[in-house]
Amino acid sequence: MIAKVKTWLALAGAFVLAMLGAFLWGAAKQKSNQKIRDLKARVSVLQNTKEIEDEVDLCLKMLFLMSFASGCATVISGECLWAEPIRPSVRDALTIGTHRQILAHNQKGFEFCDWE
Repeated sequence: MIAKVKTWLALAGAFVLAMLGAFLWGAAKQKSNQKIRDLKARVSVLQNTKEIEDEVDLCLKMLFLMSFASGCATVISGECLWAEPIRPSVRDALTIGTHRQILAHNQKGFEFCDWE
């Protein structure tokens, strides 16, 4: 009878050890799966960060190139759209003051509005 009890105790102990091992294995597996999920989340964040860096880099390059292109263009402001050089005819009788005002107007237009 003692032998049967020892056998049953040994079997029960083995069963408990097996269950404990399975529990510990499951806990370790669950922890491992959580680490894998965390790593995947970090990789996703890094990929998103890389995509954002690439977009910012492209925008900066475009801005840099546009700054060169804008240096080649003639910008005409709104003030220049309605103004034109004054060209009096030979028959116009101008006073010295009017002549100076026309000259000042045309010089400013040549300077700021790129008149020719």
